[in-house]
Amino acid sequence: MLNNSYYSETAYRGHRIPRQRPYSKKNGILYKMQDMHTKMALRLPWGNYANINSTQIIDIGFDIAQDSRRKKPENFAEKVYWNHECLKLDNGHWLLEALTFFTALFGSRFIITAVIACCIISYLTLWITKGKSDPSFFGYFICVLIFLHILFYYLAPTLLNKLQDKLVVDRGCGFFRKTGMVRKHITGKEYFEAPFTEFDATLINMPDINGLPRYQLTLVHRYQPISFNVPIGLEGVLDGRFRLADWDTLQRFMDISQPLPDIPQLEPFRALDPVTAEYDKAGKRGRPDDYWANLSHDDWFKNHEPELRKAITSFHWQGLKDYMAGKVPGREEEDQIARRRWCSMKWKG
Repeated sequence: MLNNSYYSETAYRGHRIPRQRPYSKKNGILYKMQDMHTKMALRLPWGNYANINSTQIIDIGFDIAQDSRRKKPENFAEKVYWNHECLKLDNGHWLLEALTFFTALFGSRFIITAVIACCIISYLTLWITKGKSDPSFFGYFICVLIFLHILFYYLAPTLLNKLQDKLVVDRGCGFFRKTGMVRKHITGKEYFEAPFTEFDATLINMPDINGLPRYQLTLVHRYQPISFNVPIGLEGVLDGRFRLADWDTLQRFMDISQPLPDIPQLEPFRALDPVTAEYDKAGKRGRPDDYWANLSHDDWFKNHEPELRKAITSFHWQGLKDYMAGKVPGREEEDQIARRRWCSMKWKG
């Protein structure tokens, strides 16, 4: 089924994960922080799939599937963030990244409330201990914080949505299906590239800008202090099983023994990927070539999304075998601990 002239030898094959480089713990603050993250997070299995597509990914992909430019997929592939060859990373202009950072900072009710509480406590402490304090300073400071919160909580997200398609810089970074490589922009002119299989996928529960617990899918490099959130789906997820569907979808995108995931973003390019084209030609897809192009978002959300959500929450994720197990020399004990945590995980609902 594989077209060996199209895919590189380094391309990812989930059922044939090669033996990895030996693992050893390293000193240094960045390594220790990454090690702490890995211990707190839930490490996810490799190479065995539920074949369930992510509802979050589908939800944001209809614009691509229904774009008139899809009639010329070779040209259209260069215009989108996800095609048959690459899921792009780090393509935001620094202005967009700065706006995103300040939106997360000042738009967080949790952070703003905590800072205001500290201001009030500081004011009361000075007033009690020294018998005096300048209320105007604290008052002005709190007013500025409230103004910034209103600005970044209510207005900045709208501005982000309008600018994200305009402030785009293609740095040549992303997840590359043909080669099985991941390329990440670090800072300035510094880039990092490594095989997909050198990253451990982790699931961690972190508070969002409002202090609510949200699951994040993070890739952590096994040998270097480099980690990043996977930029697919929605930002905040209350149920971690939906992040597992994200990971399942991403792995199948990278796995050249599998057809491209049947999601709106990739439908225009299915004929350009040899494995997927052969799969569809054999009638295994079971859908018309323009299935997503002719399905409205409202129709999907009302009639198909509930069924997919049920499939995600009812699937026995802990039953998935980990094809990475035993492939990393020097990490046997950590692998056993990670596997026990994975198998004992209980999901709500």
